Amino acid sequence: MGARKRIRQFLMGGGRVPGQTQYATYRMGACEILGAAAMGMGIAGLVAYTFYRSVIAFLLLSPFALLFVWYWGRLLGEKRRKRLRSEFKEGITLLAASLQAGYSLENAIGQSAAELKDMFGEDSLMAGEFGYIHGQIGQNRQAEELIRAFGERSALKDVVTFANVLALAKRSQGELVPIIRHTAQVIGDTIRVEEEIETVTAAKRMEQKVMACIPFGIVLYLNAASGDFFSVMYEGAAGRILMSVFLGLYVLAQVLAVKILDIEV
Repeated sequence: MGARKRIRQFLMGGGRVPGQTQYATYRMGACEILGAAAMGMGIAGLVAYTFYRSVIAFLLLSPFALLFVWYWGRLLGEKRRKRLRSEFKEGITLLAASLQAGYSLENAIGQSAAELKDMFGEDSLMAGEFGYIHGQIGQNRQAEELIRAFGERSALKDVVTFANVLALAKRSQGELVPIIRHTAQVIGDTIRVEEEIETVTAAKRMEQKVMACIPFGIVLYLNAASGDFFSVMYEGAAGRILMSVFLGLYVLAQVLAVKILDIEV
């Protein structure tokens, strides 16, 4: 890896090395960490002003920025895994088609890598992984061993399933082409259903994000239009306790909304 590429990876994050990347975790770059920390501090400031109008509350909530950096890293990692899963669906479909056309497994993997690069570009995750596997096969390593290792790194159950089926088919010396074709079809159908669910619930997810902003908008509007209307809520122990209860209910509602929209196949 060149110096320019290392600097870019340090700043922008998301660096990956085919054959080594652990997709279960996401290594954030300096810019991503700073951006997430700034968003976390902004949210802490908004919550402190909306619910407490207190600098002390902002200072107490400021460690939330560190928690938000961790949360943002998880979101980026999940986004990358979804991208990998989508490309994997296309990859195994191309692999099955190449095997059906008469290619050996090793050559089919190389052919699929080239076609994935044409479909998704030079930075395709699966093109890189298939290209790495094809290169390692040229160094006398077993394809099923390499795909199994990729499945462990991918943190995707579909990849692990495919790797297990491939290894079993190779060991049993069964009909490799129909087995892989059927497995690719089943896994592809499962991933397509998940993608359709995400598409169908996209509008609800957007509604949830808008609804999450409405309480802040209402309170900020009332504070601007009639500052004395809410003043009692920011004075004395009773008002602050009540606002804390409201904040707790708001957080609980957001957690429940996320869990309701998190549909797994």
